[in-house]
Amino acid sequence: ASKGVYLGVTSATASNLLDDYEEGTFTPVLGFGGGATGMTYGQQYGSYTKIGNMVHIKMRVLLTAKGSSTGDATITGFPFTPADNFAGVSFEVGKEVDTWSSMNTSSNYRFVHTDTNEMQLKRIDTNTTQSFQTQVTHSDFTDTSDLRISYSYPTS
Repeated sequence: ASKGVYLGVTSATASNLLDDYEEGTFTPVLGFGGGATGMTYGQQYGSYTKIGNMVHIKMRVLLTAKGSSTGDATITGFPFTPADNFAGVSFEVGKEVDTWSSMNTSSNYRFVHTDTNEMQLKRIDTNTTQSFQTQVTHSDFTDTSDLRISYSYPTS
């Protein structure tokens, strides 16, 4: 017999069976231009809850040294790849960063999670109608930058 719970029905059918629930942790990895030479963390933590095809992520990336790598800022190491629901675009999820501190640029920080399971960090320096304007790079970070992010996304 299959384990799970039937949701919202008076008679059990396979389409109403919730049989996928998972909790766990992961390690978010910050990089600049694909590298992380000399980077050290005060905290590098991620947790997730997966219910069906929805994943809820909470994570913190706290630096004690940003190292010497240069280039675009990305975060990898996520436990599930976002579903590729939007044909013709690579960005599957976007949200504002929940909290940040000790950044070089005073800005409104956002991220986009791609269908290749990489988070790209963006910033909006002015009031604009564009969703994601400027790619964040190593120069936006300090040795003590602190990012905290929480969001949900569908997976395949």
